Amino acid sequence: MSDVMERMEPLAEMAALVPRHVVAPASGYWFLASPYTKYPAGLCAAFKLAVETRGLLIAAGIPVFSPVIHSHPVAMACGLDPVNLTLWLATEAPMRLAARGMIELRAANWEMSVGMTAERREFILHGKPIVPMLPGILPKEFLA
Repeated sequence: MSDVMERMEPLAEMAALVPRHVVAPASGYWFLASPYTKYPAGLCAAFKLAVETRGLLIAAGIPVFSPVIHSHPVAMACGLDPVNLTLWLATEAPMRLAARGMIELRAANWEMSVGMTAERREFILHGKPIVPMLPGILPKEFLA
């Protein structure tokens, strides 16, 4: 149990860093697009970055869905190809369609990400907002 609590401490520290003047989100959740296949530190590091980013957003009261967080553990546990873009884009299409907009995490190699490019195109096609985000920094669009 103490191991779990130790892993939770960084999230509490993150929450303490979030400004208290955060804009309340409109209804719905945001879709977090983040680099995965092309992330230079590897797939597990890309997963960790997505978890940390979602934690920061949740601490700020921003409801967010991450396809990397949703699918990486499934791929690893079930022997599915974690970089099969056709599979993952198809299975996560309903989450993109239902999202109110996309948060584009501009971490290393994000501009080379075929998946993020496809997701961006879909959000543009549907006229949904795209908010750029740098790792560890809450986007200005979510601050009052």
